[in-house]
Amino acid sequence: MKNISKFQLIVLLVFAAFAVAGVIAFALSGSDSVQKVKLTVWATMPGNVFSEVMRATGLQESDEFEINYVKKEKKGFDVELLEALASGVGPVLFCLDSSSALKYLDRAYVVPFKSFSEKAFKSSFVEGSESFLTPGGIMAFPLLVDPMVMYWNRDIFTNASLLKPPEFWDELYDLVPRLTIKDGALNLRKSGVALGEYLNINNAFELLSTLIMQAGSPIVVRSGERLIPVLTEKMGLPVPPAERALGFYTDFSNTLKPFYSWNRSLPWSQNHFVGGDLGIYFGLSSELFDIRDKNPNLNFDVATIPQVREGNRRMTYGRVEAVAISRNSRKIGDALRLALVLSGEQFVWELSKITSLPPARRGLLSFKPGRAYMEVFYESTIIARSWLSPDKEKVSEIWREMIESVTGGRSRPREAVNRGNQELSVLLK
Repeated sequence: MKNISKFQLIVLLVFAAFAVAGVIAFALSGSDSVQKVKLTVWATMPGNVFSEVMRATGLQESDEFEINYVKKEKKGFDVELLEALASGVGPVLFCLDSSSALKYLDRAYVVPFKSFSEKAFKSSFVEGSESFLTPGGIMAFPLLVDPMVMYWNRDIFTNASLLKPPEFWDELYDLVPRLTIKDGALNLRKSGVALGEYLNINNAFELLSTLIMQAGSPIVVRSGERLIPVLTEKMGLPVPPAERALGFYTDFSNTLKPFYSWNRSLPWSQNHFVGGDLGIYFGLSSELFDIRDKNPNLNFDVATIPQVREGNRRMTYGRVEAVAISRNSRKIGDALRLALVLSGEQFVWELSKITSLPPARRGLLSFKPGRAYMEVFYESTIIARSWLSPDKEKVSEIWREMIESVTGGRSRPREAVNRGNQELSVLLK
C-alpha cells in the first residue's frame, strides 16, 4: 500500500467512526424490537385459569414468549391431540397426565439428561412424577398432583360412635359393619364403604392401582426400553400383591361377608356419598369442591387414604399433570425454555393456589398451607405414586374384568390376575 496523506487518514477514521456508531445504534434499536417467540399450548384447564396465572406471574407481558393457549375438552382430548400431533399441525407444547402418558411417548420430545439432569429432576419434583423419566431423558415436566384421598361422613361415624376414620385397611373389617345399615331384606340403606365393584365406583382404576402398589407391586417394571407387567410376581411375598389387593377389594361386595356394603344396584359412589348415604368415599383431591357444591350441608371431612398395616412405605395413587413438548416442533429450544418456565416454582405456585391442587415441586410442598384440607392434600402428594399406564381406558377394562370375574364367581383372584397380566402384556407390546 502506498503512503496515505494525513488528510486521507483523517477522512478514513471519520468514516470508520460513523460506521461503528451506526452498528451500535442498529443493535441497540433492534434490542427493543426483537420479535417474541409464538408458541401454542393445549390443555384442558379453563382458559381463565391459565390467563390468571399468566397475569400473576407476569408471563402475559413477557418480552420473550407470545403464548397461544387453547383450551380443550377433557372428553376426546387424547384422540384429538394424538391425531393433531400425527398430522404435524398440533401444538408446540401440551399437557398430559400420568395415567395416559405412555401413549404419547412416540409423540413427545424426550429432553436429554444433558439438558436437564435426572438428579435435578428428582430433586425438583415429587417421587410420584418419576414415571415421566425414560432411559433417554424426560418426556414431560410436572405441574400439579391430584392424589387419591379418603372422604368420610362425620354424621355417619358419630351415629356409629366412631371418632375417626381408619388409618389401615384392615380396620374396615370392624368399622364397615357398624357404618352399614340394612333393612330386613338385607337391602343396603346406608353403606359403610364403596368397595367391591367397578361399574358404579368412581375412580376404580385409581383405587385398585393404589391397593396393588401398597401391597407391594409396581404393576409394571422397565426392562431396557420395554415395560413388562408384574401383576403375577410375588415380590418376595407369600402371595402376589395384586392377587391380595384384588381379593381385599372384592370382599366388600360379597353378600356372605359380615362387612358386605356395596353392590351394582347402588348409585355412583360419589353421588351416594353426596346424598349422605355412604360412610367412606375414596376420591381425588380435585373432587372436594364438587362434593361441596352438590351438597353444601353435607358434614364431611377428608383424610389420607388408609395404608397396609405391615407395609414399609406409605403410598397413595396420584394423577400427575405435566407439560410436554411435541417431537415434531421446529422450536424445540424455545419450547424447552417455556416448559421450564411453566414447571418453575413461580408459575406452579400460582397455578396451585388458583386450582387448590398440590404443586408437584418439592420446594413448594415445604410451605404450610393455610387450609386444613390442603394439609391432607400436601401430605398425600408427598406419598403419591403413579405408574406408566399404556392407556387408561383400556387398562380400566382389564381392571373391570378382573373385578367382575371375581364378584361374578367366574374366577378366583389368582386366575383373574393371571388373565389381567396377560392382557396388560399385550397392551404394552
